[in-house]
Amino acid sequence: MAIITENPEGQIFDKQGSIQKWWAGWFRAVFICCFSIQDAGPDASRPTTDLWIGRRYFSTTLGYPIWLRSTGPNVWVDATGTPR
Repeated sequence: MAIITENPEGQIFDKQGSIQKWWAGWFRAVFICCFSIQDAGPDASRPTTDLWIGRRYFSTTLGYPIWLRSTGPNVWVDATGTPR
């Protein structure tokens, strides 16, 4: 999955106790991936940011999951590969 790259090296926190910028970005990417697993809603609310090929979305309009096949333009498909 392209959104998560290899984990950063070094200390997580700086000398002031704040999380390092590169670690914050990595944790944000992990958070997005984990919570996208349960992403659901009507077709009008399909994700438009933090996208990657294969991202899953449960369409309550269609009543089944769809996956992102391509970006720019975004093409969502069902399990048979049919654009939805």
